[in-house]
Amino acid sequence: MTASASNLSAAKAHCFDYLDRNAKAIACLNDNIFYFAELGMQEFETAKLMTTLLENAGFKVERGISGFPTGFCAAFGSGHPVIAIHTEYDSNPDNSQASGVAEQTAIVEGARRHCEGHNVNGAELIATALAAKPAMEKFGLKGTLTVFGAPDEEQL
Repeated sequence: MTASASNLSAAKAHCFDYLDRNAKAIACLNDNIFYFAELGMQEFETAKLMTTLLENAGFKVERGISGFPTGFCAAFGSGHPVIAIHTEYDSNPDNSQASGVAEQTAIVEGARRHCEGHNVNGAELIATALAAKPAMEKFGLKGTLTVFGAPDEEQL
């Protein structure tokens, strides 16, 4: 089956429906990544959670890529086009921040947190992959969907 405009529109609608139906789970993923707040190269719980979700959805997951213990590559499908999703999930040291305050105001002095939004990045992009895969299957969209997990993106 080749991708037509109507086929792609239906696939997009399918993805948006998936995201709407799973909004609470996506928010929970975001919250988990935020509260794990693992520093670069120490994102063991975060990487485990993300790769488990992808694996349970039918992605082939390779962990510890490129010598990084918390890096991963998850893939679904085969051939072209190849669509790559790059996700980040490391936190930063000394970035605890009170909500709604413009200047740096720590909740806990010296605590690590996701002041740069990698918790949101991680949740959004894992959700994107989880929404796209069933749309690819249902609408016969060819190609390879690949998710790269980038550990220690901020510090390394």
